[in-house]
Amino acid sequence: MAALNLGAVGSIVALSRYGNFMPFKLDETVTVVKLWVYMSSLASNIGMGIYDAAGSGVVYSGPQAAVASDVNEFDIADTELTAGTQYYLCFCCDQNNKSDTVYGVNLAGYSSRALGQLRADTIMSATPPASVTYALTTGNDIRPLAGMTLRTLAA
Repeated sequence: MAALNLGAVGSIVALSRYGNFMPFKLDETVTVVKLWVYMSSLASNIGMGIYDAAGSGVVYSGPQAAVASDVNEFDIADTELTAGTQYYLCFCCDQNNKSDTVYGVNLAGYSSRALGQLRADTIMSATPPASVTYALTTGNDIRPLAGMTLRTLAA
């Protein structure tokens, strides 16, 4: 099996135009306080959100100017996510920008569909919408280095 190459991965045109929805389920109920993505180079605004399996926004950020070569954090309303529920972490950026790059895994040779990755069926912008209609990815995509910051409570 070939090794995955984690690093700056080319243009994120596919992400910028249709968003990138990465599936996840949690083993326990958690409270999310921030979302983040690691950008490589950029010239646009970006946004992030969490969506349910039906495409309804659970929580999402407004657009913000991205910072190159750094982790970009998004303050969101503290949001409880329920264990066992299917969610999608969304990353999107200005639709007309074709030069942004993000750190992540290039899935060339791997099927993003096999990983459950989806995109929106219409062009998005840096402001994640209240709801989306999912579509299958159109080929090999990238998996951005992105995630969530959780609130930890002391026992």
